[in-house]
Amino acid sequence: MAIPEDISEEVSAELSATLQHAISAADDELPVTLGVVQIMMEDDLLKRMSEVGVVDPANHTAVLAELDALIENFGDDVAADSFVRARASETLSAVIENYIDHTAEELPPTLGEVRRTMHNGLVAELIGVGELEDDEEQTLYDEIDRLVDLHGDAAPAEGFLAYP
Repeated sequence: MAIPEDISEEVSAELSATLQHAISAADDELPVTLGVVQIMMEDDLLKRMSEVGVVDPANHTAVLAELDALIENFGDDVAADSFVRARASETLSAVIENYIDHTAEELPPTLGEVRRTMHNGLVAELIGVGELEDDEEQTLYDEIDRLVDLHGDAAPAEGFLAYP
């Protein structure tokens, strides 16, 4: 069965973060499949995800059921990264690019730095100069917060641009 391009949008944030963590934690160069993630979940992956605050322990059963449904629909040998959304929207990408263009930092900016700068006035400044609309502000905060929750404060922001 073909995997729809936008399938990652239908996956819960908790499962997406769990899949991303499993992919990042994989030791070998082979793609991490849904079946591999299922085995990792049977071990202690969900417990570890709960310890870092990504998966609520009360949701373990729901996350497992969601993974089981994906396996039932697409098979256990399909790559897990097909179900992880790791890109910023076009609007957030524009904000990240603006930050990159106007920062004096030598190191590439992280998602955490972008989030702090957004909350400290960058979004308001971009609204003031007409680059963003007022109604986009809360959506941008929610999106950057979700990316940081999924990928961590230290993740390089450039890796999430809509246009790599």
